[in-house]
Amino acid sequence: MSKAAVDAECEAIKRDCWRCGSVVPGSMYPLIKSYLVRPGESAPAVLVETDWLVVVSHSCDITAARMDQEPFVEVLHCHQVQTPKSQFKNRRSTRRLHFRPNSAALPNFFLDAHATVDRYFVPRRHFAGSAPCTMRSLRDEAIAGIQSWYALRSDRPAWPDDLNNRLATVRDKLEKALKPLDEDSTEIRVSISLRGDRFRLAVYLIVDEEVWEGGATEKTRAIACFQQFVAVLANCDGVEVDADLSAAISGAEFTWQDMKTTDRWNFASLTPIDPE
Repeated sequence: MSKAAVDAECEAIKRDCWRCGSVVPGSMYPLIKSYLVRPGESAPAVLVETDWLVVVSHSCDITAARMDQEPFVEVLHCHQVQTPKSQFKNRRSTRRLHFRPNSAALPNFFLDAHATVDRYFVPRRHFAGSAPCTMRSLRDEAIAGIQSWYALRSDRPAWPDDLNNRLATVRDKLEKALKPLDEDSTEIRVSISLRGDRFRLAVYLIVDEEVWEGGATEKTRAIACFQQFVAVLANCDGVEVDADLSAAISGAEFTWQDMKTTDRWNFASLTPIDPE
């Protein structure tokens, strides 16, 4: 293929507004299905009507000016799940994710994805001449959630084994406390220090500024979840909660400096390296 033709393909991909979070239309499936093969299998995955193929490559990679710079687009095969499981929501697992693609348009519709089994690499040239699905779209919050989920696989903090072992005794209660928490508008962050043989935690609930200022019901529910979560932590043997620092806070007030000194709370971090 001539350079001019390749340049035209790249320009078409950019013109059709492909980006991270775009949903592949059903009309493209026959074109790309040979690349939708799970590890260890030979036959392509079969899509049902409720499946979503979501582009998860970075937007700048998808629209790279040269095809040889970024020859592939990463696609995540998502399956509808009727009842999302708490252990897979809010990025609590780095392997499985249950999420709402569009909480505004589809408040009761959830998708399930596996980080590696459902992730495919499709030659980018196949996206030239087709446009993203117009009937399905992800909200920015859902796109950011998927991106941070993948980031957690490589940058989740290695918390001390002693702390993980202690928290494991109350893990079920902690998960139950956070189950009603809205993953699109809240985040739990924690700072960890060791005092003698006890771990001291400063825990923060970060609430989206819009919800903090105007979503009275959502804010009240989030704070109630947070208070229950902190109460469980405070009653865990060998763990103390710094009551002076732990608080719910608007996302507009949580600073970059605060971000540097805290870790995102994630249940995937609670697996000891050397479990007892």
